[in-house]
Amino acid sequence: MVEAGPILVTGAHRTGTSWVGKMLCASGEAAYISEPLNVWHRRGVFRTPVQHWYTYICTDNEDHYLPAYQQLLSFRYHWWDEMCSLRSRKDILRMLRDGGIFLRGRIFHQKPLLKDPFAVFSIPWFMDRLGCRVVVTVRHPVAFASSLKRLGWQFDLTDLLAQPLLLRDGLEIFRPDMEKFLETPTDIIGQAALLWRMIYGWIVTLQSRGYPLIVVRHEDLSWQPIEGFRQLYRQLDLRYTEKAQRAVVESSSAENPKELSREKRHSVRLDSRSNLVNWRKRLSEEEVERIRLVTEDVVELFYGSWEADLTPALSAREDNIIDQTSGNTSSGGNLKAGYSPSSKAEENPSPNRSTAEIRDENLISKTLHPLGEESKPELPLVSIVTPSFNQGRFLEKTIQSVLNQDYPKIEYIIVDGGSTDGSLDIIQRYADRLAWWVSEKDHGQTDAINKGFAKATGEIFAWLNSDDTYYPHAVTEAVEYLLAHPEVGMVYGDAHLIDEEGRVVGKFPARQTDYQRLRSGYVHIPQQTAFFRAKLWRLVGPLDPSFFFAMDYDLWVRISKVAPLVYVPRLWASFRLHGSGKTISADDRCWPEMLRVHYREGGAWFSPIVIKSGIRRLAAPYLHWKRRRMINK
Repeated sequence: MVEAGPILVTGAHRTGTSWVGKMLCASGEAAYISEPLNVWHRRGVFRTPVQHWYTYICTDNEDHYLPAYQQLLSFRYHWWDEMCSLRSRKDILRMLRDGGIFLRGRIFHQKPLLKDPFAVFSIPWFMDRLGCRVVVTVRHPVAFASSLKRLGWQFDLTDLLAQPLLLRDGLEIFRPDMEKFLETPTDIIGQAALLWRMIYGWIVTLQSRGYPLIVVRHEDLSWQPIEGFRQLYRQLDLRYTEKAQRAVVESSSAENPKELSREKRHSVRLDSRSNLVNWRKRLSEEEVERIRLVTEDVVELFYGSWEADLTPALSAREDNIIDQTSGNTSSGGNLKAGYSPSSKAEENPSPNRSTAEIRDENLISKTLHPLGEESKPELPLVSIVTPSFNQGRFLEKTIQSVLNQDYPKIEYIIVDGGSTDGSLDIIQRYADRLAWWVSEKDHGQTDAINKGFAKATGEIFAWLNSDDTYYPHAVTEAVEYLLAHPEVGMVYGDAHLIDEEGRVVGKFPARQTDYQRLRSGYVHIPQQTAFFRAKLWRLVGPLDPSFFFAMDYDLWVRISKVAPLVYVPRLWASFRLHGSGKTISADDRCWPEMLRVHYREGGAWFSPIVIKSGIRRLAAPYLHWKRRRMINK
């Protein structure tokens, strides 16, 4: 079998093949070609008619398909065939799109990537005859069935029964089951369970025969898309460029819809983590049990067990998402979305299934869940400090954003400077959920943060000002990254800019930075999203109380001298802009304090940060006006 060549992304439909295929093409090395074996495929892309869904191709019938695939893989687009089939304006646009893909593929010598769930039963032929490297997406059967149920997509099993070669080589044992469902053509749940069982039983068979498939679980990529696609790129010898990572982030961001409308069902932009639990709103206990009875033996080979436990963090986040979207869980059973492999399949091997060793070689999931019990039984305690003074109109939102985090081990501390605006009443309402709090006169924000961290006992520190908020997954994702990268001292992510009413008015320009770039005035760290190791605080802290504005910049410089800072392009917080906030009312004090750090570190008077400071001083009136205009829209 050939190790290089075209790429085939396949698996059952509605298991993320489009998302995976498009993300693998995001770097520009591969050209995305969609579903040649779709019975409604475009003739310009693939000249040969296709009669059945999930068409089976083997050496016995390849003469009908091989020439067309050879032309496709050579990026030969059939303009005349396509023009003869045009029926609408959309068809013209599709022709221009597909013709452009083929043209760019030829000019830039791209690698063809076939995204085709309907090729799953033909994997051996694609690998043996076309030299394809194959990526198989697997999605838990309850999520697969719930997706089909929501869309109302039935599957006519006649398409499989009408292929004698497919029955001969793999599905004959399922003929009675398929024929039974012909009597109930509207039973979407039953059809989905049986189809999933046949497809992934076939994948297990191919693995046992030694086919080097790259099997990826949809849940793993949804949970950690950045790291998941980085590994997948590496396995396929593709370059995981900044452009590719940006595409992954944009496709899976929490800013995206939690569920796609039926009109946009083929979109790849979705809040990938929220999507993990959408099935629970759609399936009843009876439906879940029906799916289990049909698929459980194969599920165990991909997920360890039917009721595979989630990591503690994901379990908590599930409950949070469901509470926010529906108020309760409408499905039954102990089954949860997102899965960690266990050793159950290894302990109870079946002679009719592939070995657990093959599963472990091909699944990437174990490296994608550093919070899982297998890799980190004891989660680190995260200490979060909120300094506050007369911010009562925003304080409760801040507190709720911390207490509603999906991470289970948070030590929350509030240090109030003796507020007189009702803040004390708000704090007291949540006192039983706080590790420690105080309301007394202090020497300002920096003093309050230092006071809070002096009481903190966690392994990871962060502070959240009393007018800012976290997104529900922020702590979990930050901890995940720090656990997976022990050499990193601090992580930070993206932040929305919001106004007094909580409306999004912009986005903080977060970027990767380091000690040298910080010294040049290239900060780009939204403080609200920063999480750092407590041992570094004890090494280089506390905050310098002489700073009013740039105490965070000063800390980042000190931390970056001893440990790497890493930007994770995930949305973690909201940074509130309002008239009484320091960013609006006292921004002119920022750069002089940054220059103090610069000179303390031995910086020269003629350097980038000094020049930037001068330019910033000149531009200050315009920037001040721009911010005011932003929050007053």
